[in-house]
Amino acid sequence: MDYCYDIEITESPEISLNQDEALLCDGEQFAVIADTVDIGGTATIDWPNPGSDNVAANNYSYNSNTEVTLTVTIENGCGSDEASIDITSIYTPDPELEDDMLCDGGQVLLNPITINEDFDEYSWTFNGNPLGADTPEYTAVETGEYCVEVENECGTEEACADIDIVVPLTNVLDDVTADCDGDGVGVVVPDMPEDYSVTWPDGSTEFSWTVLETSAYNESEICITFTDPFNCATTEECSFLFIGVPPTINPSPELESFLTLCPEVEYEFDLGAQNAGEYEWWIECAGENIYFDGTDDHLTLVSSALPQDCWGGELTLTGSALNPCAAGGIRQEWQVLMDYCEITIPNVFTPGNGDAYNPSFQIEGLEVYDDVIVRIYNRWGQVIYQSDDYQSGDWLANDVEDGTYWYTLVLPNGFDYSGPLTILR
Repeated sequence: MDYCYDIEITESPEISLNQDEALLCDGEQFAVIADTVDIGGTATIDWPNPGSDNVAANNYSYNSNTEVTLTVTIENGCGSDEASIDITSIYTPDPELEDDMLCDGGQVLLNPITINEDFDEYSWTFNGNPLGADTPEYTAVETGEYCVEVENECGTEEACADIDIVVPLTNVLDDVTADCDGDGVGVVVPDMPEDYSVTWPDGSTEFSWTVLETSAYNESEICITFTDPFNCATTEECSFLFIGVPPTINPSPELESFLTLCPEVEYEFDLGAQNAGEYEWWIECAGENIYFDGTDDHLTLVSSALPQDCWGGELTLTGSALNPCAAGGIRQEWQVLMDYCEITIPNVFTPGNGDAYNPSFQIEGLEVYDDVIVRIYNRWGQVIYQSDDYQSGDWLANDVEDGTYWYTLVLPNGFDYSGPLTILR
């Protein structure tokens, strides 16, 4: 019987790699090449995953930052050998910073990279000036521009963020909030960004508030609370709410020209206002406005309310009806003349003598007065003529004899006059 044997004549294999270490940037591939000595050609080569075995080279790449040691082993019947390469896979830094708001007295943590690597180096600046900080994170406590430069062996990138302080808002409501459309519904919208949260007097939290004219909130002070989107502060502001229409007026008296105002006579002026909440009355004199306090839509004016330097010239009296829908007022103006209104009373007149002179008891200057009281008496003290609204020339003395009589006259300001009056024909 014959026996056959395979006999291998060889030596222990040897292996070396093309490099002892390699740096891979941003996922690039690197070819690891093995240089082997295998006299018999029977050795096997074992490569680390994901490489293929029994080949002279494999490509390696990584999709994250990592450090690995790859060991390649060659083996035959006489022995084995191995060689290693240290591979560092690094990605160029990709820092990100977002603009943020800082509550007064608070702080903001700046973290440009979620996972910090030992091979990344940091350099921080504030408003362009170095901070001397090289930490992966930085705490901002004041407003300005913060930038960080992150560097590794594969590259350098920078990120910046503006940090502002949340300043409490003021005047988000006017002192008076007026809705004057006349549709019976008011809409209140605060002057603030819509990312603020608002709470209205009825507890609702919509950004704007709709309220009916018939609501108890109308014509009253309303207050809201509002909070910034960073929850730094909650603030309260108030406003007077008015839902309605502008005033209307129906003034009196109606004048075709100026009205003469006589000393201490009461003159009545009326706006006849509707839907007004306030009233103002003033008269312009010597370039200044003289205001009358405590008035409504009616004014009783007497000469004593004005200084003497206002007398003797034409003045403008103004009445104004106001509400929040007419802040400047709905106005009426009257032209008036402050006058001393002196009268001249004759002591004789000649009725029925055939000429146009002194035909009646004519009193010069009386035309500016109303409600003048006149009494005429004979020598025995009997009243022969009387009037409670005497106008100049009313008494013609038709039914009396010539002679001397006595008159009394009382003006509406209380001034009284009396004296003899002779009738001649």
